[in-house]
Amino acid sequence: MIAKNLLSDIGFSDEDIKDYQYYRSIVSGKIEEYAYNYMHSEDRLTDTLEKVSSLKTDKIHEYTVHLLFVLECTGYLEELYIKNNISLDIFVNSMKDIKCKLNECRMVHNIFGTFVASWYGGFFRMNRFAFGRLQFDLCKHEGESVTVSGHTLNEGDFYLGCHIPSSGPLLPELVEDSFRMAYDTYKDRLSGNTLFIKCGTYLFYPPFESVFGEESNTVRFAKCFELTQVKQGETFNDAWRIFGEDYRGITSGLKRETSLQKKFISYIDNDGTFGLGIGYALFNGKRIITKR
Repeated sequence: MIAKNLLSDIGFSDEDIKDYQYYRSIVSGKIEEYAYNYMHSEDRLTDTLEKVSSLKTDKIHEYTVHLLFVLECTGYLEELYIKNNISLDIFVNSMKDIKCKLNECRMVHNIFGTFVASWYGGFFRMNRFAFGRLQFDLCKHEGESVTVSGHTLNEGDFYLGCHIPSSGPLLPELVEDSFRMAYDTYKDRLSGNTLFIKCGTYLFYPPFESVFGEESNTVRFAKCFELTQVKQGETFNDAWRIFGEDYRGITSGLKRETSLQKKFISYIDNDGTFGLGIGYALFNGKRIITKR
């Protein structure tokens, strides 16, 4: 069941709501059963999505069915928030990601839906929450200890994995607010008084800094993190986030509508490499220790 007033609360436009109402009226009623069963079990989301995909027809795309399923799960998730005394403001903020993923699906495929429905497993199992501008996974460190800015994360220590929804600019004050909210929520789980926040993204790939620009919010965000690993890849897998379509080895067909698109095309045409960076931001409740 869909959470009450959810569509308007998470920013669905009138067009979005009309599309939802139309597709919800023609999809099989089994979608309710699948949502109920998943939210009241420990089933893997990927397994359930295989069943959900069987509901597609010549009138309703697989991505659309997946979005409808995600929305059907939200009512049960809201009940879990209430049961666990978690603020419904956090629930609504977390579910705003649905609108982000819908926008991405429209941009890339021109379809009312989502092409990353498996992403919602973290939300539905209450292991992922949004605090302000950013999203965070609840994690325990595995393997060898990691030392960042003189602070050490040992095996079994609590840390947060950080994700960046496509909901707007990464303003520094919003980033710090998110860190602070997360710190205040989970400070009792820390082994010390410093929160480790881990993030891996193409935004942190050092050669891309010149493309984004030293004074950009993206680079300012990257400078909150101390990189522990840089990985170079063969292809630009995140190109769709810039161009609204995949990069297939040539730039001739890519959009050149924004200055960032033009800069990336120039970068690619001049034999620029692709990759991502992985690092940690450290927050002590007052400031970002790793900020450069």
